[in-house]
Amino acid sequence: MSLQKNPSPGELVHVPAGTKLVQTNDQGDIVQDWTRTDAPSALLVTKFDQQWCSVVYQGRRWKALATDCYDRGEAL
Repeated sequence: MSLQKNPSPGELVHVPAGTKLVQTNDQGDIVQDWTRTDAPSALLVTKFDQQWCSVVYQGRRWKALATDCYDRGEAL
């Protein structure tokens, strides 16, 4: 399985079970909430940069480390 290369908003990425997701303040420098995925998940991308992949998980927006987001096609 390989890391997703620059996913675009609207694409799905595979995130393994136990992946840490965070919500930050508007500046992105303070973590306000966090969770871990319960199971392997295909998550909708809302934004991507070299450090973070912003995704929708359980109806809320979260950030996962870009290194935790994989190409969904290879995960199937």
